[in-house]
Amino acid sequence: MKILFFIFILAFVNSALSANQVEVIKNQLHVNGVEQPQLFGAEIQYFRLRGGQGKNIPREKVLEIWNRALDHAVEAGMNSVSFYIPWDFHEYKEGHFDFDGTVDEDKDGLPDYPSRDVLTFMRLIKEHGIHRIMARPGPYINAEWGFLGFGAIPLWFHQKYPDSHMKNSSGLRTKLYDYHNADFLRYTRLWFEKVYTEVLKDNVGENGPILFLQLDNETNFMWQSIFNHDYGPNAVERYQDFLRSKFIFIEDLNSDLQTSWTSWDQVIPPMIPGLNIAEDRSWYQFQDYSIYTYLQKLRKMWEDIGVTEPHVIFTMAESYNAMKNGLLPNFEQKNSSGKTGMMTMNLYPKTYELPSSPLMNLPFKADHDVLAMDKASDAYLGSPQEWLLGPEIQGGWWRNTPVSSASRQQTYLSALGHGLKALFIYYFSEGDNWQAGWARDQIKPLYDQLRTLPEYTASAGNSLPSTFWKKLQEEVDHKVIFGMDVYRLMNDPEASSDLLFFDAPLDHEARPKQHFALVRDFGQKVIVPYQNFLSKAVRVTDPVVMMKSVSDHAPSSVPGIDSMLMNAEWAGGLLGYLAQAGISADIHHWGLNDTSLLKKVKIIFHQDSGSIDPKLASFYSTFMQNGGTVVATLGNSLAQHLNIGFSAERIKRDQSIKVHSVERQDFDAASSPLSFYQNLKTNCRSILWHEEKTVGFKCSVGTGSLIQIGVNFYDIYNSDWYGLISDNQNRVNFLKTILESEKISVAVKLKSANQATAFARIQSKEKGLLWITVKNGRAEGMKDQIIISQELLDNQFSKHRKVYISELLNGKMISLEVEKIKNEGIPFELVGYGSEVFILKGLDE
Repeated sequence: MKILFFIFILAFVNSALSANQVEVIKNQLHVNGVEQPQLFGAEIQYFRLRGGQGKNIPREKVLEIWNRALDHAVEAGMNSVSFYIPWDFHEYKEGHFDFDGTVDEDKDGLPDYPSRDVLTFMRLIKEHGIHRIMARPGPYINAEWGFLGFGAIPLWFHQKYPDSHMKNSSGLRTKLYDYHNADFLRYTRLWFEKVYTEVLKDNVGENGPILFLQLDNETNFMWQSIFNHDYGPNAVERYQDFLRSKFIFIEDLNSDLQTSWTSWDQVIPPMIPGLNIAEDRSWYQFQDYSIYTYLQKLRKMWEDIGVTEPHVIFTMAESYNAMKNGLLPNFEQKNSSGKTGMMTMNLYPKTYELPSSPLMNLPFKADHDVLAMDKASDAYLGSPQEWLLGPEIQGGWWRNTPVSSASRQQTYLSALGHGLKALFIYYFSEGDNWQAGWARDQIKPLYDQLRTLPEYTASAGNSLPSTFWKKLQEEVDHKVIFGMDVYRLMNDPEASSDLLFFDAPLDHEARPKQHFALVRDFGQKVIVPYQNFLSKAVRVTDPVVMMKSVSDHAPSSVPGIDSMLMNAEWAGGLLGYLAQAGISADIHHWGLNDTSLLKKVKIIFHQDSGSIDPKLASFYSTFMQNGGTVVATLGNSLAQHLNIGFSAERIKRDQSIKVHSVERQDFDAASSPLSFYQNLKTNCRSILWHEEKTVGFKCSVGTGSLIQIGVNFYDIYNSDWYGLISDNQNRVNFLKTILESEKISVAVKLKSANQATAFARIQSKEKGLLWITVKNGRAEGMKDQIIISQELLDNQFSKHRKVYISELLNGKMISLEVEKIKNEGIPFELVGYGSEVFILKGLDE
C-alpha cells in the first residue's frame, strides 16, 4: 500500500509539473520556470478573415488569408497572438456548435463557414513558431461585432430571452445584457463548457500555448453613462441589498445620503446625475460592485470547468477612460487576486481629428495609463512587479480620423518605454463584420410606416425634418431596443457596413497597408534585438509620485471638478507637465500599493477632489512632518483636514485666465474651478497669483511642506493643444522652483527641451546598458542634448570609459566617452513629432 501511495503521489507531482505554470517573477513572465522574452503580438481575428461575406467561401481561400496574416506577424517579429472566440459565430443556433468549419446548415453540400475552424487556426499559429496565445471567449467581446454592433451574444438568445437585457430608468430594454440575469449566466456557462471541451482543453496546461484567458471584455456598461442602464427590478433589489449590507439601518442610510426613505424596499437608485452627489456616489459604488461580482461568477465558471491559475493567468481588458458619468476601472475590485483577473490595458490616444491635433488627442495617455495600470496589477500579482499586458494598442481608428505614423510610433515607444511587457497591436487586420445590417432591418419597417404620415410623404429621405427622426427614435426605443442611433443607421452607410474599417496595418484579406512598415520596423529594430532585456527591465524613476485613489473615481462634490477628467485626462496632463522638467514620476494607488514603497519619495502630487480619505490625509501629515512635500491641486480638503488656516473663495469660470509665479512669469490656466486664498497663517506664503490674488501657497508642516494650488494649469499637456503651448518655459520654471526647494535632481532630462520629454529603463542585474526614449510634441524639428545624471551613469557604466549610442529606428550610431556625456550630454536631432529609442552600451576596455 505504501508503494502504491508513493507511485500515486509521484504521478500526481509529475502531472502537476508537466502542466503550465504561468507566473510573473521578478518583473518577468515565466512559463514552467522558463524566462519569457518581451511579448509582442497581434490581435488576429480568424472569424473576420472569412474571405468575404456570405456562405461557402472556399476553405483554401480562408487558409490562404490566415496564413498571410500570420506570415506578416512573424515578419514583424511578433511572438504572440490574441483573438476572441465569438459565441454567436460558433453557436449558430441553440445547442448547435461549429468549431471545425464543417457545418452545412443549408444542405448544399458545402461547409457554410470554413472560417469557424478555430482549431486549424490555432494549429497554424503554432506552425508559424508562435507559442504564446491569449484567448478571449467572452461572453461579451465588444469588437464592433454582432447584431447589436458590440457583443457576440447570439441573436437566437436575444430572441428567446428578450428580458435578459438591462433596463433603463424608463423600463426600456437597452443594448447591454444584464450581468446578473439567470438565463444569461446559465447559457454563458454552457458556452464556456463547450468552448473548453472543443477548443481550449488541449491548448491549456500540458505545455499548451494559451497563457492568458480573458474574462469578458471592457465590462463597463458599453462605454455609456451608468445612468443609462440597470434599473430593472432585479438590479433595484440588488442595489437595496447592497445599501442594506453597507449601512445596516435605514436611518444611517438617510443620514449619509441626505434621503428620507422609510424602508429598504422603498429605496430606488438615482436616475438623474447631479441632483444628489451622495446618492450618485453610492450608485457608482454599487455598479462597481455589480461588475466585480459578475466577473467573479465568470472566473468561478472557468474554475468549475477545470481552468485554473497558474495554468493560465486570468485577465481583464480595460481602458483608463470613461464616457460622461461612466466608470473608470476600479482597481481594488476588478484586480482582486484569486477572485477576478489581472488588470490589462487597452490604449487609444488618438480617437478624433482636429486640424490643431495632428499628433494625438491625449499625448500623455500612454505614459499615464501604463504607470497607473502597472501599479494596479501589483495588487493582483501579490507583490511589486513591473509587468503589464496591453491586449489592445492602437493599430488605427475609424474613417475620418487618420492616425499618423508619428502618432502610432509615439504610442508604441511610449508604452514600451514605460514598461509595457506584452504589447498587442489591435486591430492587426481588418475584415468582415457579422449581422451588421440587423439593426437597420429592424428600423426599416417603422421608418416606412412613419413615412406614410401626411406630414412626411412629400419629403425626400435626406430632408426629413427633425420631428420625424425624434418620433422614429421613440418608436425604436420602445418597440425594438433603447439606445440605437436611428438617424445614423438610416443615413450613414458605414453604420451597417459589412466590412470593418479601422485603418489597421493589414486589410480585410491580410495584405499589408502603408503603415505595416512601421509595425514591422518597430518589431524588427526595437523589440526583437532587445526582447530579453525588455522582459526584465524596469523604469528609472525620480523621487516624485502622483497619488491616486479609487474613491476619487466617484463624482466630486466640488462644482466644476469632473472626477473622470481629473483621474484620467488631467492626471495624464500632470505627468506630462512633470516630464517637461525631466521628472520621471511614479504612480501610487492609495490603499492598494504598500506605503513602504514611498520611503525614498520626496514629493507627492495629489489632485484633490474635495473629499480626501481621512487615512490618506493622516499619512500625508506624517509624510510632511518627516520632511516630505505634498503638492495638492484643485480642491482644498487636505489643507482643511490639516487645519491650515486660510479662507478660500472658489469660482467656476468658462475661460482661461493668466496666473503668474514669483518671477512674474505669466502662463494660462485652464477653465477648471479656481480658488482664491486669503488670511494665510504666518508659516504660509503665497507662490502663485492671479492679478494680485493668491491662487497658490506654501506652508511649513513639521520639517516638510504643503503646497496648495487652486488652479489647473497642467491639463493642457494631455490635450490637443500640447504642441501649441507658447508659454511652456514659464510653466516649467514654476515647477523647477519647487524641485530646487526640495533638492530634487532628475536622472534623465533634455537640456533645453520645449514640449519634448525623455525617460529611461535599465536592467538591475545587467550593467552597461541604458534604454532612453525621447519624443517631440511639436511640429518643428528639434536639436538638443540628453542629460544623464552622474549617479545613473556611474551605476550603469562604472566599468566603461566609452559607450556606443545607437538610434534604433534611424540606424545612427556614435561613440562617446562617459566623461563627455557627464559634462555635455548626448546630442541628437528629431523631426517634428518625432520619437526615438537611444541605446547606450558600454564598450569593453
